[in-house]
Amino acid sequence: MNIATYIEQIAEVLGYVFSDVDREYLSRYSNYIVIAIGALTTIFIITRIVAKMKSVSEYIDNGVALYMKLTDEVNVLNKLIKTIIPELYLLAYENYGRKEYFSLEILLNQNVDRFTLFLPSKMYQIWASRAKSLGFQIVTGEREKFIESMNPENFCTTLELARDYVYSLDLEGKSRISDFIKPAESIFFQLVCRPQGDKWKKKLQIGLEKLKKGRPFDLDKKEGLFGGLVFNFFNILASMITFLVHGSGPTQKEEIENVSKNSKHKIQIINRKLSDYGFEVQCRLVISGDDEERTYFLVERLMDIYSSEGQSDSNFFVPDRLQAKLTTTFKNDLILANIDKSSVDILNEREINRVLEHFI
Repeated sequence: MNIATYIEQIAEVLGYVFSDVDREYLSRYSNYIVIAIGALTTIFIITRIVAKMKSVSEYIDNGVALYMKLTDEVNVLNKLIKTIIPELYLLAYENYGRKEYFSLEILLNQNVDRFTLFLPSKMYQIWASRAKSLGFQIVTGEREKFIESMNPENFCTTLELARDYVYSLDLEGKSRISDFIKPAESIFFQLVCRPQGDKWKKKLQIGLEKLKKGRPFDLDKKEGLFGGLVFNFFNILASMITFLVHGSGPTQKEEIENVSKNSKHKIQIINRKLSDYGFEVQCRLVISGDDEERTYFLVERLMDIYSSEGQSDSNFFVPDRLQAKLTTTFKNDLILANIDKSSVDILNEREINRVLEHFI
């Protein structure tokens, strides 16, 4: 059985009916299709190798931990976060480019609710007087000691965006995590942030231009050349088969009519994402309930808070590598504020504010 027969069978399963002319086209171009499949398979393998090579962890060496106790004055901390995030962005990016980053951490438990800012020492030296004026305090070694003492039975996970970063992480109307934490329970949240400059916005700007001209722009496409090729592996193959069997696809007029129905909405989504500074982020959670059943409940509630509940234009967090045991490796990632290049997401300033607000 040759490749043309395979394609015909697949197409018939999908509802296509072949004519003698279609079979002639398939027979004539079957060798080219085999070559295309081989080329795409090779590209797929190369992208996997490249992704593995890019999976490099970096960490904050010789960091300084700044503490601030959380109080019932929620608006005070909200205002503080909205103040320091743009300041730290400018401090890190203007002085060090993308080389330096910082970690925002929140601990909720019966002993102390606190907000921690973990900075590289050279960033702290520049920002020291400002940190003191905002009310931050340095407690040497306490952060590391607390993480090391965490119970190995605690649940831990990293979080990642479920959809492409183009979609906004919109958490309006959700409950606060502090509303359902019992006195004997604790949640430790770490958000590692690296300023991104304007490079990440280029894809979105291209998308805006396409939408404004009535051309399609898929918000779910992955980033980068390799990611895009992998993501569209089967779409490219399907398009080739469709072209050979049925000729050219929709006309430009038909495409414009299809896109115009929701292009305005997509433009609003992209503009919202472009409105603030962008950060490369990695999120980690450590959760401790009264017992295993209660811990599972806390995990579910957290995921519910960070879900979109059917909002088709919103993004949401999902667990990545959820573990029932707190390993030594995960503790080290927390202590050093490791950032894994292969599993980071893009959040803007507004989205980071919303994520942190739900902890207080």
